Amino acid sequence: VRKKGLTESDINEVRKRIFEIVNFVNIVYKPLNTFIALTGLEIWTDQDKMNVATPAGTTLDNFNTWKNSQQDVKRHDNAQLVTGIDFDGPTVGLAFIGTFCSSLSTGVIQDHNPRAPAVGATMSHEMGHNLGMNHDTSSCVCPDSTCIMAAALSYTIPQKFSSCSVDQYNQFLNSRNPECMLNTPDYTKILSPPVCGNGFQETGEECDCGTVEDCKNPCCNATTCTLSKGSDCAVGDCCYNCKIVPRNTECRKKRDDCDLPEYCDGKSAGCPEDVFAVNGHPCQDEKGYCYNGQCPQRENQCVKMWGPGTVLGTQNCFNQNSRGTYYAYCKRTDKYIPCQKQ
Repeated sequence: VRKKGLTESDINEVRKRIFEIVNFVNIVYKPLNTFIALTGLEIWTDQDKMNVATPAGTTLDNFNTWKNSQQDVKRHDNAQLVTGIDFDGPTVGLAFIGTFCSSLSTGVIQDHNPRAPAVGATMSHEMGHNLGMNHDTSSCVCPDSTCIMAAALSYTIPQKFSSCSVDQYNQFLNSRNPECMLNTPDYTKILSPPVCGNGFQETGEECDCGTVEDCKNPCCNATTCTLSKGSDCAVGDCCYNCKIVPRNTECRKKRDDCDLPEYCDGKSAGCPEDVFAVNGHPCQDEKGYCYNGQCPQRENQCVKMWGPGTVLGTQNCFNQNSRGTYYAYCKRTDKYIPCQKQ
C-alpha cells in the first residue's frame, strides 16, 4: 500500500481499509472454492520503494521488478499494489494474465472509490486476470447486472463471476496446475481479523468448518470454532476420525520422478510441507531434469498448455523475444528490451 505522511492512527485506518477490501475479495471468490488469505501487508509511509507512475503498465512492471528483488518478502502466492495515484485514462487496475504462482503473479490497483467493496471488486478483477480470466463478452452469462470481469467500471459493485470467468478459471487450474494454490497458509501468519464460520482456521480458533448450516465435520463445533469433546483435530492429512495419526504414516504420496513422499510427525494434524527431488535429478526416462519439483520438457509443456495434438514450434519461434518489439520482449521501460541468450 502506498500512502505518504501517515500517523499511527492513519496507519490503523489503512490497515482496516485493506482488511475490508480483502474480505470482499474473499467473499467474491468463495463460490469458486477459493480462499483469499492476507499473509502480508506493507505500508510505505516515508517514500515509495519504486517509481509509481501514472501509466499503469509502467507501475505494474516496476512493482513486479521490485517485488521480485526483495530477499525478505513474506511467502505469498500473489501480490497487489494499492495506490492513491490516478492512473492515466479510465484505467483503475492492471495485472498480468494467467501468471498466478509465477514471478509475474502481480497486479496494481488504484484506490479509486471511498467504498472499500468497490476497490475490492477491482482487486478481484485484477486477481482474476492473474488466474487466467479475460474480460466478459456479450456471450457470457452474468447472474447480475454486471460481473467481476466486466471490461468497464459500473456504479453497481459487481459481486459475482460470469459463466465465462468460471470456465476460464477451471481451464487455468486444469492446464497450468498452479501448485502454490494447493498449500494451505499457516493460520498464524494471516493478518486479517479471525471470523468464525468462514471455513478457514485462523488465530484463536481450534477449527472452522463454516457456518452452522454448512458444517458437516463432527470434530468441530461450528458455533464456537472449537474442537468437539474428545477430538484432537478436525482437519488435515494427518487427522483421522478426529485423532492425529501415528508418526511415519504417509500423508502425501510421491507424484512423479521429481517429487518425494511426506510422512506425519505424530504431533500435527497437517502434512509437512511438500518437498521435491534435488534440482538436476534426471526425470521421465532421463528426457529431462528436475527443477523446483517439475520435470520441464518443451513438448510436454506445449501439450499441457494447449491440449493434445500440440507440436513443438521451430527453433525460430524461441528466438522471437530477442527482437525487442512491442510483441516480443523481456522487459519494458521507455522502450522494449529484448531477451538475452542464456
